[in-house]
Amino acid sequence: MLIAFGVSFPLTIVGSHIALRTTPFNLPVRTNAVVRPVPESARGWKSRLTVLAGIIPFCTVFIELYFVMNSIWQDSVFVMFGILALVFLILVVVCVELSVVITYLTLSGEEHRWWWRSFLAPSSSGLYVFLFSIFYVFSQPALQGMHFISMMLYFGYMTIICIAFFLVTGVIGFTSSFYFVHKIYSKVRID
Repeated sequence: MLIAFGVSFPLTIVGSHIALRTTPFNLPVRTNAVVRPVPESARGWKSRLTVLAGIIPFCTVFIELYFVMNSIWQDSVFVMFGILALVFLILVVVCVELSVVITYLTLSGEEHRWWWRSFLAPSSSGLYVFLFSIFYVFSQPALQGMHFISMMLYFGYMTIICIAFFLVTGVIGFTSSFYFVHKIYSKVRID
């Protein structure tokens, strides 16, 4: 009760006060009320590319993910926190670059629906993390004899971790693409 009224309520009041005082975000161009049709050739390959693009961020964290999973599930000590921070920075850079490239390809194909693609391209790596967790539990001899409850606990926690990874990489990708689109369209002159 103390946390609800002593922390959450004051932070809600302060956050709403700050949000009401900020100026709204202005878009650099006007949008047309009539939606342009998307060319037929631009639809097929980009959706497959979006899902396959998640391999790239997954490959950047694969080795560290193996060591982190060993420390969580097999009681080994993880001491490489500096390298983990460096790998996270590399992951951020890869997600930014991947999302900007996917957004650029989408926009150059005269398709205006880049929002979800910029989110899903880097965040599809969460699917590959989950597939790796399935491979990990069946490839480790120490985890072979787990009971059903232990297996449910493992997959429950790994699902939460994969969803968090999905959301973090997606937000990084969308934010960078939004900034990229804002920058390129702020340079366009409308006469």
